[in-house]
Amino acid sequence: MNRSYDSRNADRLIPLLRSVQREVREREDQVRGLRVRMSNLPRTAAAKDELRDLQAELAVHKREIRLARKELGRLGCAIDEERPERVLIPGADGDLARGFAWSFGEGHVRSATDPSPDSWAPNEQAA
Repeated sequence: MNRSYDSRNADRLIPLLRSVQREVREREDQVRGLRVRMSNLPRTAAAKDELRDLQAELAVHKREIRLARKELGRLGCAIDEERPERVLIPGADGDLARGFAWSFGEGHVRSATDPSPDSWAPNEQAA
């Protein structure tokens, strides 16, 4: 679906983006934790049931992450693969590259081409 937003309408997406991004982040944390637990399980017959349970839980979290990303896609948005904390929002022409970006914790969208605060040099942050 090709969607387009001006900055005002992109800002209106923030509550939904925040919710979806929070879910993705929480589930990705769970996935990492489950992988660690699985790698630390002893390779014994007694641990097989626990391993199956962990694998099932892992599959649920991964499915929910895919569904959350799909929901962003229905809005025309996408998680920035280079900066996973950012969500890209299509601009007026429907293009993500010329649209907006929102990072978790920010109150407004910015141009997708503007550098994010995490890329500023320390002396630029103080200015």
